[in-house]
Amino acid sequence: MIQPRDLKVVRWVFGLTIFVFLAGLAGRLAVRRPAWPLARSFPWSSSQRVAADAVFLGLHALVPVIFVALRHPGAAACTLGLLPFLALRAAAYIRIVPLLRGGMGRFLVEGCATAALLSLLPWTALLGMAAAPAAFAAARKMECSIKVTCWSDLHHAARGDTFSWSEE
Repeated sequence: MIQPRDLKVVRWVFGLTIFVFLAGLAGRLAVRRPAWPLARSFPWSSSQRVAADAVFLGLHALVPVIFVALRHPGAAACTLGLLPFLALRAAAYIRIVPLLRGGMGRFLVEGCATAALLSLLPWTALLGMAAAPAAFAAARKMECSIKVTCWSDLHHAARGDTFSWSEE
């Protein structure tokens, strides 16, 4: 039988797991497919680009949620409430990783604080659901603020560059 104190630990560890998972996935996505200023000339809006990244990240983050739901449904339900917010924040950080080194570190610090808050106060998952539209607006603003003419050194892996001759 799980004690309430143990359930707090499960929620905290699971919240951290989801953040680390999303940070790793978003970091790989930012390196393999950096935000592309030319994409603005395509018929997709910034909202569609951000939503596509958030859905991609959120669907992949469902895998650990399903594994935890089999053992601890309450902890999975709390984190599932935060998942849209977390996926949108990760999609926002994808846009700033090429511009700022250590962008995913900021996401992990934000994640540690949110996981601690979720473990102590499980009702904060409702705040995460309420904050999802604000996170979407912030991610869209970051997408729109990418300077089209900004020169960016090679901040992505050679495997993600189709014109690269190197094999890493």
